[in-house]
Amino acid sequence: MCNCGNKRTEYSTTSSAIKERDQNEKPTTTDASTVMEYVGKTALTAIGSITQTRYRFNFTGDKHSIDNRDVPSMIQIPVLRRVK
Repeated sequence: MCNCGNKRTEYSTTSSAIKERDQNEKPTTTDASTVMEYVGKTALTAIGSITQTRYRFNFTGDKHSIDNRDVPSMIQIPVLRRVK
């Protein structure tokens, strides 16, 4: 006889425990952000390569929090600088 029923029950119990654990965990460092400043002369809209978030810089000196996952692509834009 097949013992598939027990495996389904075991899988269901395990996946429920994992889901509950994940909901109780604190956010990871990938949820953090980095502030970047626009130093160009006109407005700029940049799209994050990972999150696909649109970042709109309207004027020189405009600052926005950038998701850390998007920072490597934003650093490649010559008119954006990381604020320390």
